Amino acid sequence: MAIDVSIALATYNGSRYINELLNSIKLQTYNNFIIHVCDDGSSDNTLELLHQHPLYNEGRLIVHDVTGGQGALKNFKRSLSYCDTDYICLCDQDDYWMPDKLETLLSIMKDKENEIGEPVLVFSDLEVVDSTLNCIHKSFFRISNKSNQCRNPEDFLISNHIPGCVMMFNRSLKNLFDPIPDDVRMHDWWIALIAAYYGNIFYANKPLIKYRQHGGNVVGASGMFKQEGITLAMIRNIPELLRRNKVITSRFVERFNNLANPTVKNEKFLSLVLGKITYKERLSLLKKVKSGESKYLTYLVWWFI
Repeated sequence: MAIDVSIALATYNGSRYINELLNSIKLQTYNNFIIHVCDDGSSDNTLELLHQHPLYNEGRLIVHDVTGGQGALKNFKRSLSYCDTDYICLCDQDDYWMPDKLETLLSIMKDKENEIGEPVLVFSDLEVVDSTLNCIHKSFFRISNKSNQCRNPEDFLISNHIPGCVMMFNRSLKNLFDPIPDDVRMHDWWIALIAAYYGNIFYANKPLIKYRQHGGNVVGASGMFKQEGITLAMIRNIPELLRRNKVITSRFVERFNNLANPTVKNEKFLSLVLGKITYKERLSLLKKVKSGESKYLTYLVWWFI
């Protein structure tokens, strides 16, 4: 049987949790997958553990590039470049997968492909846990300033709402977002934005990974717990939010212009990023935005976009 799910795993000094992650993937109820690993020059024994794991010996885990100094974004891009199957998942080195993660996401994916036939992204909730997998909260989206209701491109103008580690997308979506620009803040934000404009996004309302929080996270569950403090921090960070917005919208326009037959799926959003929208139209679009961030903060940032 041909492999139909690729898993992109980017590693860096991940020896503390990598075996737990790989063991959880090995226990998947759907096992027609292959893991493509790129390592960013780990100085611990991450590579040794990868080569010793049963998945490696079974040929279901392949270690590719091990050149360091890439950074998280470029390392994930390297891993993604090896994923050429019909369906692709992203994977963080410190997470723990629920046994039915692949089966659940793939079932929704195939149902929606049959129903709409467009590029599709499916994602799930996350159980937030501590370093030893003890539950902190059953639902990431209930305690974060992120929204699981985001479906449209304007929902992703300020920030991303879909952690890459719970994404599954199909080949047709990868063909649209790849290559990921080097200067966008994170790969999953770019993927979500392209999915929202050119395809469709669907949500599995159950946690399919244990999202580990510890001192070594590259990003971690940003936006959790102290909402007021986060809102104040974001207000102070408005210049940086605007800079990130300018980068990602500029790259979106470039990608749109470079496509052979670009689809004008959302005319209002396209007019917004092209700077061809009135403030009245902008306000009308803003009222429809689904965002976990403070509504006042969203209005403030949108005023300057």
